[in-house]
Amino acid sequence: AELPDAGLTLVTDNPIYLRGDYNTVDKQGAAVMADAVNILSNAWDGTKKLGDPVTRVPGSDTTINAAILTGYPETDAEAGIFSGGFENIVRYHENLLHKAIVINGSFVNLFESRFARGDFKMYGVFVPPDLDWRFDEDFNDPANLPPFTPMGTRVRKMVHYDRESILQ
Repeated sequence: AELPDAGLTLVTDNPIYLRGDYNTVDKQGAAVMADAVNILSNAWDGTKKLGDPVTRVPGSDTTINAAILTGYPETDAEAGIFSGGFENIVRYHENLLHKAIVINGSFVNLFESRFARGDFKMYGVFVPPDLDWRFDEDFNDPANLPPFTPMGTRVRKMVHYDRESILQ
């Protein structure tokens, strides 16, 4: 829940798991960049076993304060493959019916996941959590951005060179 005073950017080419509230005490600039971002609620106790339906593991309200850059499985309607939609850009492993997942930050999807590529499966009826996602207005101030945030700058052409004159 509490990060270093300088903020934190987590980067991996593998899936990552965030357990419980993240960056909620003395909030700092934070980012999570991974092949897949999995959210485990504050109630996560590690008892879920491979193949357990999500409906058997109760979750709880959880808050994440971070920019998220992640991969996403491809949706291919012709092949009958559905990625789960934007509400599943982060992945869940618990029953979060009537639970709030609050994410203050931003979302960027730049690539198709390389490792976390399993099909979206519904065990019974999947109901996503109550999603309270919003852009973190603190990111409008560069001083509040996560460490190592890529930056762009304005480029202005000052001199025009004619290609033919350069080649002579």
